[in-house]
Amino acid sequence: MPNIVYVLSNPAMPGLIKIGLTQNDCTQTRINQLYTTSVPVPFKCEYACIVEDCRIVERALHTAFSSLRVNLKREFFEISAEQAISILKLLALEDVTPQVEDDNKAIPIDERAARETLAQRRKPRPVQNFIEMGLNIGSSISTLDGQGHAVIASARSVLYLGREVSLAEATRQVYGPSAKSKGQWAYEGKALEEIYEETYPRNEI
Repeated sequence: MPNIVYVLSNPAMPGLIKIGLTQNDCTQTRINQLYTTSVPVPFKCEYACIVEDCRIVERALHTAFSSLRVNLKREFFEISAEQAISILKLLALEDVTPQVEDDNKAIPIDERAARETLAQRRKPRPVQNFIEMGLNIGSSISTLDGQGHAVIASARSVLYLGREVSLAEATRQVYGPSAKSKGQWAYEGKALEEIYEETYPRNEI
């Protein structure tokens, strides 16, 4: 009987992953059991592998991430899938993720599509990158009210008062500790927020 440990994610639960086990021949059977009417979209198997003893391996992972466990009665952890997978790969006898993904075809296509749509909507916005936004090293930017002036120093930093700092730090120096950089600065009269939205358009799904 297979000893399988798996890592699941669900876009309806951003920032959380589930680490579980099954001794069924089909891991998807267990995943389907988790997809109840209280869960809006199906779980996605990020990684699944056969190990020598699934109970020992699962317990070890739960212990390793115990401080990040959301509920002691549930197997959900506030970690990235990669954190759990990197450990699991050291203990894996066989990667069975492809087989599990193939079994995903048992989930109706419209429900899988709903999961992917939600995942796209929940994707974090990219970090502001001046080069990608069309600004060059040495380009001058100013606050919209003209109180602050800075020069682009790198893709993610500016020179302000002779120091290389983040744009957020420059904004705090201009307006105080509670100020936010978004929408405060402009390049050649155009707000950086507007340039950001043009460079990284939101997913319209």
